[in-house]
Amino acid sequence: MSVIDEETLFLINFVQIFLKNNVDIDTIKELKSIDTSDIYYGNVAEIVDYIKQADPDKLYEELNFDFVNLFVHPKDFTTFPIASYHISENKTLVSKITEELKLEYLNENFVLDNSFPYKEDHIVCILEFIKFLDDKDRSEKIIKNYLLPWLGNFADAICKNAQTFVYRKIGEILKTIETNLV
Repeated sequence: MSVIDEETLFLINFVQIFLKNNVDIDTIKELKSIDTSDIYYGNVAEIVDYIKQADPDKLYEELNFDFVNLFVHPKDFTTFPIASYHISENKTLVSKITEELKLEYLNENFVLDNSFPYKEDHIVCILEFIKFLDDKDRSEKIIKNYLLPWLGNFADAICKNAQTFVYRKIGEILKTIETNLV
């Protein structure tokens, strides 16, 4: 069982929907069906309400365009979702950080889903790992060494560079996650 509190766990699960892959039409339809009266987290409810009011096809295009511009081909790399880029001295996409995380995953018998195309230091992988950990000290170490050094700047860059309301709100949720994890 995760040592992360329930609110932060909910927020992590929610942002992972938007950070792992392009959001598809089926996901948009699922999000449209959520009853926001059950959601206590303002930014999440705002995103779901926004999605409910949007045309699914148009929203699909907008979100996927933003996803690519933010995370796949970012103009200044501040929104690149890779820890190595943000915390290695040389701003490389693969570094000793990638290898350190790979070793951490092995030590905990944590295996990434084969369908996941990213390296071990992608934000979604790190978030998945901290959800998986059931040891408070290990979790705090991973958060302190591999997530907090860059999460705030990454979130700010998303807020600044996102073209869509949804991704600007995802940036704000990431700031909340950062605050909750400190």
